[in-house]
Amino acid sequence: MSSMATLLVASSATCTILRTISNLGATCSHTSSERCGWSTLDIQTTISAAKPIEQTGYDAESSRFSHKTASKVPIRRGRGWGNTPQSRSDRAPPVLSPGAAALTRSILTQKSPQDVWDALDALPRCVGSWEDLMETVAEFRRQRKWRSAIVIYEWILQGSMFKPDVGCFNMLMDAYGRTKQWTEAENTFHLMKKFQCLPTETSFNVLMAAYSRGGQLERAERVLHEMKESNCSPGLVTYNTYLEVLNKSGSWQLAEDVFREMQNRGVPPAVNTFTLMINIYGKAHHSAKAEHLFQSMRKALCPPSLFTYTALINAHAREGNCVRAEEIFAELQSVGFVPDIYTYNALLEAYSRGGHPAGAKEVFETMLEAGVKADHVSYNILIDAFGRAGLISD
Repeated sequence: MSSMATLLVASSATCTILRTISNLGATCSHTSSERCGWSTLDIQTTISAAKPIEQTGYDAESSRFSHKTASKVPIRRGRGWGNTPQSRSDRAPPVLSPGAAALTRSILTQKSPQDVWDALDALPRCVGSWEDLMETVAEFRRQRKWRSAIVIYEWILQGSMFKPDVGCFNMLMDAYGRTKQWTEAENTFHLMKKFQCLPTETSFNVLMAAYSRGGQLERAERVLHEMKESNCSPGLVTYNTYLEVLNKSGSWQLAEDVFREMQNRGVPPAVNTFTLMINIYGKAHHSAKAEHLFQSMRKALCPPSLFTYTALINAHAREGNCVRAEEIFAELQSVGFVPDIYTYNALLEAYSRGGHPAGAKEVFETMLEAGVKADHVSYNILIDAFGRAGLISD
């Protein structure tokens, strides 16, 4: 197979895998009692062109409750909460081709990276081998076996039998980022030039996400500037990834500027963006800004997700506003969502910081009755609630 033909084969097959990482970056982080898929911010600007949820890669089925009437549990102040646990995805894992299944088993039985490389060297030089290889990589990604995926990508970059394309570099950087090997991701980014591969928007997004996961927030912030200097226009995923970086660094004012900038550049915010900004405002104890942004979503015809509602509850929870937190909790159910552990923890936090340990206890008990299993965060919040009230012995 000629090098050009090899490149075409690699590019075509990699295209399928690339669809799985086209929205890399800005992943949902669950810290302490917060549930926020993405956080976002609100400004005085009326947003008229927000992207609907289906255009952002967000899977509404994974967090939205089916429109069945949920049974209610009577609680304080006459509010009611759904007690049906969150539905899970019924999607079956993909069925691998016989060749990919055999290759996957073979790689998993190898004892060292060199053994894996030896097994890959034995593959016949044909399109079928490349397709089996890409299926195997996709399966490792699905199972989050990042190190196995890394070994395969590194083998490809060693000039084995297939010529790597930009997709291979992007996926390798992503795998490094997932394992917090930001230095390796950075080296891979620079290695692209040696192979005459020009970085794409996805390349910059993946590198920024790798820096973010590795705690290199300043380096992550620089990626956006480098991206603009290279005449690569940032898109929605880029801005969402950058906002996630600012969320971690607590730079809410800079996040506001970025939110304005993306709209000025003609990039409409999506539900993920709004959620990110609400979370950013909440962490900065600006619940009024978070509330205003939430209302602006309605004007923009961008329906909030369960993540959005949870982020808004968290914003009020940090200020101990359990009354408003409970109102939001009731509202999210009225539109068809079912609270999960992160939503309950956010409401628990509101009662804890509001100085109402009895209310926190009732939320905790209602959560268990609803079939939602408490985690260590739930117990810590409940203990804090009684501790703040000087009732730790209870």
